[in-house]
Amino acid sequence: MCGRYQLTIDRDQLALVYDAEVRAEHRPRFNIPPTSRVPVVRRVDDRRVVDDLAWGLVPHWAKDKKIGARMINARAETVADKPSFRSPFKRRRCLVPATGFYEWKRAGKQKVPHLIRIREAEVFSMAGIWSSWTPKDAEAGAEPLETFSVLTCDPEGALGDLHHRMPVILHPDHWDRWLDPAADREALLALARGTPAEVLEIYRVSQAVNSVRNQGPEVAERVD
Repeated sequence: MCGRYQLTIDRDQLALVYDAEVRAEHRPRFNIPPTSRVPVVRRVDDRRVVDDLAWGLVPHWAKDKKIGARMINARAETVADKPSFRSPFKRRRCLVPATGFYEWKRAGKQKVPHLIRIREAEVFSMAGIWSSWTPKDAEAGAEPLETFSVLTCDPEGALGDLHHRMPVILHPDHWDRWLDPAADREALLALARGTPAEVLEIYRVSQAVNSVRNQGPEVAERVD
């Protein structure tokens, strides 16, 4: 799964990397937990925009937004068919910018945190889907809650030693295809595969990342 990540670039860098209008209120973050509001890239009228969405998808038919805390990830193998994700996958796909994500490896009774990055890219895009939800008792004109999930797949190589799932990471050449509302289902699913191990940089980090109260750069420092 993907349950914690970081995005350590600023708003100006986001605009440059994605050639997008940044409407999100973003500052560099080193320890992003589920339910946080974070920058997500979407396509609006043939241009890219970056908005703040909450991490944990709430389907449009949900009775309570609390369901989102259990839906931070969507399995790539079933995303096109599972009722909770089928409609967002078909119509509402997004890019989730990240500079790294965390996984924990069990060593005896201890879980040891590791940071996973892309060797040749400071920023990468996790494949996401998003949804818009409005409670039935909302007042007229109330703003809907916009939420998202990160797609996951089987890992490759060294990452498989850490965890049995990893986020789907899209190559920049595939960003437009993922955001294209007219993209073919099978073409999209073909993109949802693991990243080769040689592309990844994986190293142990401080136990400080275990607590979401710790938000400084020290949580991502390499531990020998």
